[in-house]
Amino acid sequence: MWKKEYHKLYFHDVRDVESQAKASILKEENFPKILFKYMKAEYAVGSLKDDFIKVSNPFNVNDPFEGDMLFDYDMISQQYKDDLLIRQLDVPVFNLSDEDKNMIVNSKNPFYLFMDIVYNNDSKLGDGLRFDEFKLEFVGIFKDFAHYIVKNYNLELKKQMLFVCLSESNNIIPMWAHYADNHKGVCIGYDLTDFELGCEETCHPILYVHNSDFAKDISNIDNDKRNKLKVLQEPFLKKSYDWSYEKEWRILIDKIKLKQELKSGFLTDFIDKREELCFVKFPKPVCVFLGLDISAECKQTIMEICKKREIDVYKMIKDSSKYNLSYIKI
Repeated sequence: MWKKEYHKLYFHDVRDVESQAKASILKEENFPKILFKYMKAEYAVGSLKDDFIKVSNPFNVNDPFEGDMLFDYDMISQQYKDDLLIRQLDVPVFNLSDEDKNMIVNSKNPFYLFMDIVYNNDSKLGDGLRFDEFKLEFVGIFKDFAHYIVKNYNLELKKQMLFVCLSESNNIIPMWAHYADNHKGVCIGYDLTDFELGCEETCHPILYVHNSDFAKDISNIDNDKRNKLKVLQEPFLKKSYDWSYEKEWRILIDKIKLKQELKSGFLTDFIDKREELCFVKFPKPVCVFLGLDISAECKQTIMEICKKREIDVYKMIKDSSKYNLSYIKI
């Protein structure tokens, strides 16, 4: 499957020019001529007038796992505990001498040497506990600490990312139900292959998987520039296989870069802020598909806009012999 290979190449290594070039070629060869945006009719009217599309964030979508970095709890704890421990050696309650600290930092197993030293120093932390009880309690504390740090790090990344969700197909029945107001909305088709914002660079196919694990990437985050991009972007480009029917492509927008580019004036013609919402400028649509149950009023309004702008309009219809949606030009 080319999408799996693309993700592997794209997230491999920022310094590996060859893998990045292969990823770009692979995506270019498979980039859909038209990508579709399902939406309610009233939203479509505005988008068809000015070509601005509302941008989503991880906190207003229907996937509860949106942007989550899944990880193995025990693995994260194992990989983080030595690093976390070494950062906390100066805490007074540990009562560690400089010699103790040096021994712990240079040990092959800092965490367990630390527990042994603290316990034998007659620290208040170990008072009244057998060593095995003390060890069990302290391991639990550091597991919770590691989990807390990763979860909060993931939350900050979610706050940084925005995206626009598109689909390869215009006749997905659940998409019409979920995103186009139970077939009363529309589906707009866009050609993004020659667009000034460079959507081909920022638009990626979603990879649908049964499980995912970012533990290794999280543990190396401070040491590898590519891992920083990986944990920032990849959680938004992977979704549960249950969503595979959506055939989604996604334009990713980094809010930090967005603010910098807006400040420099680079994107002022392509970004619009309204009532704390963000909209991105899209090209003129190449086609519009009206839902099975769109109201006569919305149909008329959209038809008038499309006629004026010379955009082809189609009406979705039910296939008479199978559970499938088709369309006719109107």
